[in-house]
Amino acid sequence: MKIYNVGPDELSEWDFQDRLKEGYVWFVYYYEEGSYEGSGEAVALREDGTLDLHNLGHCSCYGPMEEWPSATKMDVTEYLRPKDSVFDYEAMEAVDKKVRELLSEASVFEDKFNFLDGVK
Repeated sequence: MKIYNVGPDELSEWDFQDRLKEGYVWFVYYYEEGSYEGSGEAVALREDGTLDLHNLGHCSCYGPMEEWPSATKMDVTEYLRPKDSVFDYEAMEAVDKKVRELLSEASVFEDKFNFLDGVK
């Protein structure tokens, strides 16, 4: 699995702790660390072609991945539809741009999934 950071700060190995070890193709995230908290968004592509969306916001008591895998799951077609986002705009814009780029390159899924039409 490949991990792409499109934000100013990085998640640590401790944040991941084997949470994404199986069943994922890639994980794109934007993370910004504060004094006692953090914020950001993440999208991960599963091997079955579905996407997991995850809010990385947290206080000092928890880390950004503590709630994983309680992500919102959706298919690629649903993800690509225009939508009003409940996510942080700056973070989601950067994540969305990278996700669309990766999906446009995902020819490995072309035969199995019919989501590549209109991605570019």
